[in-house]
Amino acid sequence: MTVQFEKLGWVDRLLTLWIALAVGLGMGLPYIPGVSDFLSGATFGGETNIFLVIGLIVIMYPPLIRIDYGRVGQIFKQPKAVLTSVSLNWFVCPWLMTFLSLAVPHNHPELLQGLVLIGIARYIAMVLVWCELAGAEMDLAVTLVLINSVLQFLLYFVYELLIIQIFLPAIDISSDTGSDISIAESFLLVLESVAIYLGIPFALGFGTWVIGQRVLVKTKYTKFANTIGPLALCSLLVVIVVTFAMSGSQMVDDIVSVLLVAVSLILYFLIMFDGSFMLCWKSNLSYGKTLAIAFTAAGNIFELALALVIALYGAISQQALAAVVGPLIEIPVMLLLVLISRWLAGKLEFSGDEANPKNPKP
Repeated sequence: MTVQFEKLGWVDRLLTLWIALAVGLGMGLPYIPGVSDFLSGATFGGETNIFLVIGLIVIMYPPLIRIDYGRVGQIFKQPKAVLTSVSLNWFVCPWLMTFLSLAVPHNHPELLQGLVLIGIARYIAMVLVWCELAGAEMDLAVTLVLINSVLQFLLYFVYELLIIQIFLPAIDISSDTGSDISIAESFLLVLESVAIYLGIPFALGFGTWVIGQRVLVKTKYTKFANTIGPLALCSLLVVIVVTFAMSGSQMVDDIVSVLLVAVSLILYFLIMFDGSFMLCWKSNLSYGKTLAIAFTAAGNIFELALALVIALYGAISQQALAAVVGPLIEIPVMLLLVLISRWLAGKLEFSGDEANPKNPKP
């Protein structure tokens, strides 16, 4: 059946404009005396900006409180979608990013290393926002996010060792920068990142849902969740402003590196999303499952990649530049993919029972 949508609200339709205004504001803030020093000093743990952490947590909270957690376990009764997602995320994505990096910034080993570390950091954060905008099956999206979080612990170090320390040196690609970091230290870095960017918002979202089911009737809880919804968009804009305010000048000064990273990432996003979308459609998966799988396959958790490259190579390294540029490229590309998905929903025939999916406000 062809999927039909409610029209996006005017706030959602103008999301590109809000993002452009946020970018402009972020680029302009450093020219105000004291702003750069204030943002640079607002950190904990030496490198992590408190505004970005809060923003990323709040971004995830509204989608997470709208999940029906009572149905999440039922997803495993349909293993086809889960196995497809795991295969794409952990067998295809890391190597696709590696070979795209070899094809584009091959003469820039530091950028290549940064891109590889992005490719093996599977999406566990803002994917829920894009899935909600596109009308994906949110119970499945949350399940895939949780599975990726567990696999992140088990496989991130394996791929870092296999690609960065074995494969790239074997083909004579290595950089002069970097420092050794133990497996235990790497594990703790990944644990910390996942705990902050997924654990905290998930605990808040799940806790809110549990309390809401006990205290409020369904209609009142739905009204509460819809009222909280705009926080996700507001937090997204704050994250963009802060990111550009902190890194905009570095990007302007090293525009060639930015362009090389941008080309690699745009190719990666488009290839993974289009390939995953067509694979799921050809496999007769429903529209909701198709979008949940496609968005989780196309995205990456840049917060984790940035934490790792800072620990390995330093905050002002080319590897760190790649991780910083990542979300700035990702946001407009993912928004474009949301719009393309909704357009394809009216053009293609999908199996499944979601004939009229709603479009929750972000």
